[in-house]
Amino acid sequence: MAECLMVKLVIKAGMARHKAHSLLSALARKALVEGRDFMDVVSGSEVSQLLGREDIEECFNYRKYLGSYKYLINRSLNYAKEVLKKC
Repeated sequence: MAECLMVKLVIKAGMARHKAHSLLSALARKALVEGRDFMDVVSGSEVSQLLGREDIEECFNYRKYLGSYKYLINRSLNYAKEVLKKC
């Protein structure tokens, strides 16, 4: 999520990568210390002034992070089966 936000801050808002990284690191620490949801902290920060709500929500869409999980799981299982056959 933070990586997605960092890329959007760099590309869409023109923020330097190291500044985006520092900002998001500080926001992540704030969320942890205050026991708050990271998305809520981000939405209440300067990030929401630089990126639209849609951009922020897109970075927190868990479905985007599932990617090729079925393929990767099956590949791992098949590899394990092959290794076990050799034992």
